[in-house]
This record gives sequence, structure tokens and C-alpha cells, in this order.
Amino acid sequence: MVFLMRKAQSSIEYLILLGVIIIIVVIIVNIIISSFIKSSGNKTVNYAIEEVNKGISKAANISNG
Repeated sequence: MVFLMRKAQSSIEYLILLGVIIIIVVIIVNIIISSFIKSSGNKTVNYAIEEVNKGISKAANISNG
């Protein structure tokens, strides 16, 4: 980063460099957040499936006597 900043001479180049750095940070943050959402979403779906299966089992037991 320091090397890139030393090469940037004008304020426009600094703005471009800042924009590139911000874009890279945003991409990294999005990757981290999306992986967290995916893992928590999978846990939620698995929990919901387990609860539905429990309900189906209870209904089957009630209907069987």
C-alpha cells in the first residue's frame, strides 16, 4: 500500500487508489457476511426440518392410536 501511495502523484490518483481500496474492503466484508448468513441459514433450515419431522411423528402416533 505504501508503495502505491508513493507512486500516486496527483489528488485524482489518490482518489482512484482510495476507491480501489474501499472496493476491495467492501468485497472482503461481503464475502465474510455472506458466509456467515449461509451457515446460520443452514442451521435455521435444519432446525425447521427437525421441527416439522417431530410434528409429523406426533401426528402419525396420534393417528395410529
